[in-house]
Amino acid sequence: MKIILSTTPNIDKAKTIAKALVETKLAACINIVPKVISIYEWENAIQNDEEAMMIIKTSDEMAEKAKNKILELHAYTLPEVIFIDINDGNKDYIDWVSNQVQK
Repeated sequence: MKIILSTTPNIDKAKTIAKALVETKLAACINIVPKVISIYEWENAIQNDEEAMMIIKTSDEMAEKAKNKILELHAYTLPEVIFIDINDGNKDYIDWVSNQVQK
């Protein structure tokens, strides 16, 4: 199982991406944290932005396709899309995630 983290410019964009991922069976569940503060350097200036964070649950097999769908729908020039490997946890939940996404 993999967790994908991705920030978006606002909650509406996060909801659009989340709905597309679940509808196309690329993710089982997505939590949206509506307000995170991101501080980073971009184009030689320190940025301080409010964003929405998606916590996306998918299978190892579907992670790359989910990443591609996020990149397709994302508003940013350089979207954050990072994977976290999940090696242990509630087996029933991990099995549910696997069963929800396409094989």
